[in-house]
Amino acid sequence: DASGRLKGILGAARDVTAFHRAEAGLRERVALQEQLERIAQAVPGVLCSFRVDASGKASFPYASPQFFNLYGLHAEELIEDAGPLFARVHTDDVGHVNESIRQSAQTMTPWRDEFRYHHPDRGERWIDGYSLPVAQSDGSIVWHGFVTDITDRRREQDALRASEERLAMALSSSGMGVWEWDLETNKATASPEALAMVGLENYGGD
Repeated sequence: DASGRLKGILGAARDVTAFHRAEAGLRERVALQEQLERIAQAVPGVLCSFRVDASGKASFPYASPQFFNLYGLHAEELIEDAGPLFARVHTDDVGHVNESIRQSAQTMTPWRDEFRYHHPDRGERWIDGYSLPVAQSDGSIVWHGFVTDITDRRREQDALRASEERLAMALSSSGMGVWEWDLETNKATASPEALAMVGLENYGGD
Protein backbone atom coordinates (compact mmCIF):
# COMPACT_ATOMS: atom_id res chain seq x y z
CA ASP A 1 0.00 0.00 0.00
CA ALA A 2 1.06 3.64 0.12
CA SER A 3 2.89 3.05 3.35
CA GLY A 4 4.96 0.21 1.86
CA ARG A 5 3.28 -2.66 3.66
CA LEU A 6 2.68 -5.92 1.73
CA LYS A 7 -1.03 -6.57 1.65
CA GLY A 8 -1.21 -9.41 -0.86
CA ILE A 9 0.16 -11.05 -4.02
CA LEU A 10 -1.55 -11.16 -7.41
CA GLY A 11 -0.44 -13.99 -9.66
CA ALA A 12 -1.48 -16.44 -12.40
CA ALA A 13 -0.71 -20.09 -13.09
CA ARG A 14 -1.17 -22.47 -15.99
CA ASP A 15 -0.81 -26.24 -16.45
CA VAL A 16 2.37 -26.97 -18.44
CA THR A 17 2.27 -30.76 -18.08
CA ALA A 18 1.51 -31.28 -21.77
CA PHE A 19 4.37 -28.96 -22.74
CA HIS A 20 6.89 -30.85 -20.61
CA ARG A 21 5.64 -34.21 -21.92
CA ALA A 22 6.00 -32.97 -25.49
CA GLU A 23 9.48 -31.66 -24.71
CA ALA A 24 10.48 -35.01 -23.20
CA GLY A 25 9.06 -36.83 -26.22
CA LEU A 26 11.04 -34.58 -28.55
CA ARG A 27 14.26 -35.26 -26.63
CA GLU A 28 13.59 -38.99 -26.89
CA ARG A 29 13.01 -38.74 -30.64
CA VAL A 30 16.18 -36.74 -31.12
CA ALA A 31 18.15 -39.27 -29.07
CA LEU A 32 16.63 -42.12 -31.10
CA GLN A 33 17.49 -40.36 -34.35
CA GLU A 34 21.09 -39.87 -33.21
CA GLN A 35 21.31 -43.52 -32.22
CA LEU A 36 19.93 -44.56 -35.61
CA GLU A 37 22.51 -42.40 -37.38
CA ARG A 38 25.32 -44.03 -35.38
CA ILE A 39 24.04 -47.49 -36.27
CA ALA A 40 23.66 -46.50 -39.92
CA GLN A 41 27.28 -45.34 -40.05
CA ALA A 42 28.49 -48.64 -38.57
CA VAL A 43 26.70 -51.07 -40.88
CA PRO A 44 27.88 -51.83 -44.44
CA GLY A 45 25.75 -50.35 -47.17
CA VAL A 46 22.91 -47.87 -46.84
CA LEU A 47 19.81 -47.92 -44.66
CA CYS A 48 16.88 -46.27 -46.37
CA SER A 49 13.12 -45.92 -46.72
CA PHE A 50 11.54 -46.14 -50.16
CA ARG A 51 7.98 -44.89 -50.69
CA VAL A 52 5.46 -45.36 -53.48
CA ASP A 53 2.30 -43.26 -53.11
CA ALA A 54 -1.20 -44.13 -54.28
CA SER A 55 -0.53 -42.54 -57.68
CA GLY A 56 2.62 -44.64 -58.20
CA LYS A 57 5.15 -41.87 -57.60
CA ALA A 58 8.32 -43.09 -55.86
CA SER A 59 10.59 -41.27 -53.42
CA PHE A 60 13.16 -41.83 -50.67
CA PRO A 61 11.92 -40.23 -47.41
CA TYR A 62 15.05 -41.32 -45.55
CA ALA A 63 18.57 -42.52 -46.34
CA SER A 64 21.68 -42.91 -44.19
CA PRO A 65 24.78 -40.76 -44.85
CA GLN A 66 26.52 -43.36 -47.07
CA PHE A 67 23.80 -42.88 -49.70
CA PHE A 68 25.91 -40.41 -51.70
CA ASN A 69 28.92 -42.75 -51.85
CA LEU A 70 26.75 -45.58 -53.14
CA TYR A 71 24.67 -43.72 -55.71
CA GLY A 72 26.47 -40.44 -56.40
CA LEU A 73 23.27 -38.59 -55.50
CA HIS A 74 22.41 -36.64 -52.37
CA ALA A 75 19.49 -38.13 -50.44
CA GLU A 76 17.86 -34.69 -50.30
CA GLU A 77 17.47 -34.80 -54.09
CA LEU A 78 15.19 -37.84 -53.84
CA ILE A 79 12.93 -36.96 -50.91
CA GLU A 80 10.14 -35.96 -53.31
CA ASP A 81 11.05 -37.91 -56.45
CA ALA A 82 13.19 -41.04 -56.95
CA GLY A 83 13.34 -40.45 -60.71
CA PRO A 84 16.99 -39.30 -60.84
CA LEU A 85 18.10 -42.60 -59.27
CA PHE A 86 16.01 -44.83 -61.52
CA ALA A 87 17.34 -42.94 -64.54
CA ARG A 88 20.78 -44.40 -63.75
CA VAL A 89 19.67 -48.04 -63.38
CA HIS A 90 21.00 -50.18 -66.25
CA THR A 91 18.48 -50.35 -69.09
CA ASP A 92 18.64 -54.17 -69.03
CA ASP A 93 17.78 -54.23 -65.32
CA VAL A 94 15.21 -51.46 -64.82
CA GLY A 95 12.41 -53.75 -66.02
CA HIS A 96 12.95 -56.47 -63.43
CA VAL A 97 13.59 -53.87 -60.69
CA ASN A 98 10.20 -52.27 -61.34
CA GLU A 99 8.54 -55.69 -61.56
CA SER A 100 10.08 -56.85 -58.27
CA ILE A 101 8.78 -53.68 -56.57
CA ARG A 102 5.32 -54.23 -58.07
CA GLN A 103 5.18 -57.84 -56.88
CA SER A 104 6.36 -56.88 -53.39
CA ALA A 105 3.65 -54.20 -53.19
CA GLN A 106 0.98 -56.56 -54.48
CA THR A 107 1.81 -59.43 -52.12
CA MET A 108 3.24 -57.35 -49.25
CA THR A 109 6.25 -59.64 -49.13
CA PRO A 110 9.93 -58.62 -48.77
CA TRP A 111 11.59 -56.99 -51.77
CA ARG A 112 14.94 -58.36 -52.91
CA ASP A 113 16.83 -57.66 -56.12
CA GLU A 114 20.27 -57.24 -57.64
CA PHE A 115 20.81 -54.71 -60.42
CA ARG A 116 23.43 -52.68 -62.24
CA TYR A 117 23.69 -48.94 -61.63
CA HIS A 118 25.73 -46.22 -63.35
CA HIS A 119 27.66 -44.20 -60.79
CA PRO A 120 28.76 -40.83 -62.23
CA ASP A 121 32.33 -41.23 -60.90
CA ARG A 122 32.80 -44.98 -60.42
CA GLY A 123 31.10 -46.32 -63.53
CA GLU A 124 28.94 -49.43 -63.54
CA ARG A 125 28.24 -50.87 -60.10
CA TRP A 126 26.21 -53.84 -58.88
CA ILE A 127 23.66 -53.10 -56.15
CA ASP A 128 21.95 -55.62 -53.85
CA GLY A 129 18.83 -54.54 -51.95
CA TYR A 130 16.46 -55.97 -49.36
CA SER A 131 13.50 -54.28 -47.65
CA LEU A 132 10.16 -54.92 -45.98
CA PRO A 133 6.95 -53.20 -47.16
CA VAL A 134 4.56 -51.45 -44.75
CA ALA A 135 1.15 -50.18 -45.90
CA GLN A 136 0.28 -46.61 -44.88
CA SER A 137 -3.13 -45.12 -44.07
CA ASP A 138 -2.91 -42.74 -47.05
CA GLY A 139 -2.69 -45.62 -49.53
CA SER A 140 1.07 -45.46 -49.97
CA ILE A 141 3.57 -48.23 -49.23
CA VAL A 142 6.92 -47.63 -47.53
CA TRP A 143 9.76 -50.15 -47.71
CA HIS A 144 12.36 -50.09 -44.91
CA GLY A 145 15.63 -51.88 -45.59
CA PHE A 146 19.16 -51.64 -46.93
CA VAL A 147 21.14 -51.59 -50.16
CA THR A 148 24.81 -52.41 -50.59
CA ASP A 149 27.48 -52.49 -53.31
CA ILE A 150 28.28 -56.04 -54.44
CA THR A 151 30.36 -55.12 -57.51
CA ASP A 152 33.48 -56.99 -56.36
CA ARG A 153 31.51 -60.14 -55.60
CA ARG A 154 29.75 -60.08 -58.97
CA ARG A 155 33.01 -59.53 -60.82
CA GLU A 156 34.59 -62.48 -59.01
CA GLN A 157 31.58 -64.64 -59.90
CA ASP A 158 31.74 -63.57 -63.56
CA ALA A 159 35.50 -64.25 -63.68
CA LEU A 160 35.02 -67.72 -62.15
CA ARG A 161 32.21 -68.54 -64.58
CA ALA A 162 34.29 -67.43 -67.55
CA SER A 163 37.22 -69.52 -66.31
CA GLU A 164 35.01 -72.58 -65.95
CA GLU A 165 33.63 -72.08 -69.45
CA ARG A 166 37.13 -71.79 -70.91
CA LEU A 167 38.23 -74.94 -69.08
CA ALA A 168 35.18 -76.86 -70.29
CA MET A 169 35.82 -75.72 -73.86
CA ALA A 170 39.49 -76.71 -73.65
CA LEU A 171 38.68 -80.17 -72.28
CA SER A 172 35.96 -80.69 -74.88
CA SER A 173 38.24 -79.80 -77.77
CA SER A 174 41.04 -82.01 -76.42
CA GLY A 175 38.85 -85.12 -76.45
CA MET A 176 39.77 -85.91 -72.84
CA GLY A 177 37.19 -87.39 -70.52
CA VAL A 178 36.82 -85.92 -67.03
CA TRP A 179 35.18 -87.56 -64.05
CA GLU A 180 34.84 -86.90 -60.34
CA TRP A 181 34.07 -89.23 -57.46
CA ASP A 182 32.73 -87.73 -54.22
CA LEU A 183 33.89 -90.03 -51.41
CA GLU A 184 31.42 -88.54 -48.91
CA THR A 185 28.30 -89.18 -51.00
CA ASN A 186 29.83 -92.08 -52.96
CA LYS A 187 28.60 -90.51 -56.21
CA ALA A 188 30.52 -89.99 -59.42
CA THR A 189 29.94 -87.53 -62.25
CA ALA A 190 31.55 -87.58 -65.66
CA SER A 191 31.76 -85.51 -68.82
CA PRO A 192 30.08 -86.78 -72.02
CA GLU A 193 33.51 -87.66 -73.41
CA ALA A 194 34.32 -89.83 -70.39
CA LEU A 195 30.97 -91.62 -70.62
CA ALA A 196 31.50 -92.27 -74.32
CA MET A 197 34.88 -93.87 -73.62
CA VAL A 198 33.25 -96.56 -71.48
CA GLY A 199 30.13 -96.97 -73.58
CA LEU A 200 27.74 -95.06 -71.33
CA GLU A 201 26.73 -92.25 -73.74
CA ASN A 202 23.06 -92.63 -72.85
CA TYR A 203 23.56 -93.06 -69.10
CA GLY A 204 21.27 -90.62 -67.26
CA GLY A 205 22.42 -91.09 -63.66
CA ASP A 206 25.47 -90.31 -61.56
